[in-house]
Amino acid sequence: MQASDFKNNLIQRHFVQLRESHNLIFQFAVQAEVKDKQNIVNPQVKQMMGWPAHVNTMYDYRTMWGVDYERLMHLCIISFCTEMEFMFKAIFTKYGYSTTGNAKGFYQRFSEVVTALSSAGINFSTIQPSLDRLNTAFQIRHICIHNLGIVDQGFHNNTGLGTVGQPYTITQSDYIDMLDANVDLQKLLDDQLP
Repeated sequence: MQASDFKNNLIQRHFVQLRESHNLIFQFAVQAEVKDKQNIVNPQVKQMMGWPAHVNTMYDYRTMWGVDYERLMHLCIISFCTEMEFMFKAIFTKYGYSTTGNAKGFYQRFSEVVTALSSAGINFSTIQPSLDRLNTAFQIRHICIHNLGIVDQGFHNNTGLGTVGQPYTITQSDYIDMLDANVDLQKLLDDQLP
């Protein structure tokens, strides 16, 4: 889908913003480990810094300190959901839609946003699987922000995913499915918003 496929300027703008931001963030997430393995440390720098003999690449250096490259995918999800929140806020502001329940943090509670938009006349029935994927994305975002990506009982109960006490792994395929689900949502909003 291309930006020119959208009629609604607000949705078009958010489509482009999300696509371009996430192409860049995703690129870094999937390439960082490979690039660090290719980045050879200058032996004089290594000696000057007092690094151990086994540190020959930036990958060796980062893993010596416990850097987890999977955290970069967590940051992709955090940023992705934040972009969606910003789009929701713009929609509710532009069209004067009412938020429901607790206004604080409303836009990060995906199911409440969908309920409020449904009350405003948006029919989501044709994209339910995409809504389910996006709801999962927001659940993942929550544990990535508040639990450094470690599965807790609440996340497991809400999603059926992961093992309590273990890091949640987000694959490239999972992430791309979430982005595709968001395109489904944006296309539906483009078709149904005034």
